[in-house]
This record gives sequence, structure tokens and C-alpha cells, in this order.
Amino acid sequence: ICEQVEDPKSAKGLVKRDVIRVVTPGTLIEAGLLTECNNNYICCAYISEASSGLATADVSTGELYVTFFDGTDHLEKLYDEMCVYAPREAIFNKTKNEIHFVINGLTTRFTTYVCDSMEEMFDDITCRGIIEKKFSHDPSVDDILSRNVLLRSLGGLVLYLMDVNKTDPASIRHINLSRNDQFLEMDISARRSLELCAGMHTGDKKGSLLSVITDKPNERQALS
Repeated sequence: ICEQVEDPKSAKGLVKRDVIRVVTPGTLIEAGLLTECNNNYICCAYISEASSGLATADVSTGELYVTFFDGTDHLEKLYDEMCVYAPREAIFNKTKNEIHFVINGLTTRFTTYVCDSMEEMFDDITCRGIIEKKFSHDPSVDDILSRNVLLRSLGGLVLYLMDVNKTDPASIRHINLSRNDQFLEMDISARRSLELCAGMHTGDKKGSLLSVITDKPNERQALS
């Protein structure tokens, strides 16, 4: 999106114009472009040899979730976690060839818009500086800064949002940090079989547990 960036009355010759925002699937905030009752998530993953960090945000609501995965199966855990959010957009430091099953899975299941090979967004010093500045009073900031994959995934996400929006993402102010061992883990096949968020035959919310909770007040009351 381009706009005039100077007063036409004081301009000499052509009025200066500049890019004020780059519109991407995961950074939409306009109500008319969003689906009611569904989040519009953008994920940013930093993947190292032994672990992965994941930062997920909905710019329209200000939600921000950060977590990490260790072990030989950290990539599989990362993919399962990303499937929970069904992101509209995903950012990776690795190339598609390096993490092909993750990227192919997201694009096939959710038509996720993917930006891979974004290593320049994950510079350690830059990420540290932006986190210390933006989240200086957040109780989770010390834990984020002490673990490299968390530092780079969150820093990379904030830097990407600043790059496309040309300003600080003011709606994102609080970090929700979690460990994968705090919750029961279910892979995407288990969630699909249980029809938690989508019916197996419909492929959408209809017929799922989520539809009972959100769409049918009488049944929701009975469940509680």
C-alpha cells in the first residue's frame, strides 16, 4: 500500500510517495478480510540442529504464543504444534529442501503462505535488542532471552511484522510462554479423529466439538 508522505502544499514538483504497508495473509487486520470466529495466525519458526522455537501471533487480536521443542523429534513436534494454529502465513530460517515435510504439510493442509530461507530475520543481536526493547516489562522475557531458539523465533516474528507494517506491531504486547511438557500432546491425526475443530467428513467446523461449544447455546450449557 502506497500513500503520500508529505504535504502537497509544501511539496516541490511531484508529491513524495512511499510504501506504508505490505499486505500479507498473516498480517491482515481489516474485519472485512477476516473470517468471523476464526483467528488469523502467523507463525515464525527458528530451527537449529537439536531444537526448534516457535512464535505465533494474531495481529488482529494481539495474541502471542511462544514455545520450543527439544529432542531428536523436535521437527515433528514443531509441525504438530503449527497445525494446531492452522496458520495463514509461516516464516522459517531454513529452506524448503531442509524442512520439506513441514512446509509441504502446511501448504497442503492449510494453504499456508510460506516464507522460507529468511535467515537474515533471525540475527541474534538484532533479535535480542528488539525483544529487550519491546517486552522489557514482560515476566517471561528472561526465559526468552536465555534460550536461543526462543529468542530468534520471537525476535524474527517481531522484525518481520515491523518490516511489512513499517511500524511497531503495537497490538502485540504480552508473551504467552509455554513448555510442550505442560500439556497433553496430540498430533494432527489424533485431533482429526476426535473431530475437535473440524468434522472428518465436512472438513470444516460443522460437526466438530468446537461447533457444539460455540454455535449451540443449549448444548454448551449442558456440557458445562
